[in-house]
Amino acid sequence: MSYITEDILRQTGFIDIDYGLECCAGMLDLYMHAAEDYVGCDNKVEKLKEEFEKEDWANYIVDIHAVKSSSMLLGITALGERAKQLELSIKEENYQYVKDNHEEVLKEYERIIGVMAKLLNDYEIPE
Repeated sequence: MSYITEDILRQTGFIDIDYGLECCAGMLDLYMHAAEDYVGCDNKVEKLKEEFEKEDWANYIVDIHAVKSSSMLLGITALGERAKQLELSIKEENYQYVKDNHEEVLKEYERIIGVMAKLLNDYEIPE
């Protein structure tokens, strides 16, 4: 098994690895451990779906904030920005925006978790 590299992460097309590494003190191993935590939070998708169905905006905003923050930390900025818009819409009580965009954002989040999980499975983390 070979080690993950910045170039492999860059090839995903959704990771700004330069920004992600900047958030992780320039350390690829630290970045990849944060990616492990990110993938390990896949139950957040189910929580967000439940909260959305129940219109439990108080908990939804907490969980979508976590998606925003963890995505931005890893340089997954497009998803981070979309999650930020959902968060801001709830703060502004613009629930229609959330209803119009929730499903698409969660599908993208699930897709990204899947890609990250495959990378973690296929490559070793440098020490």
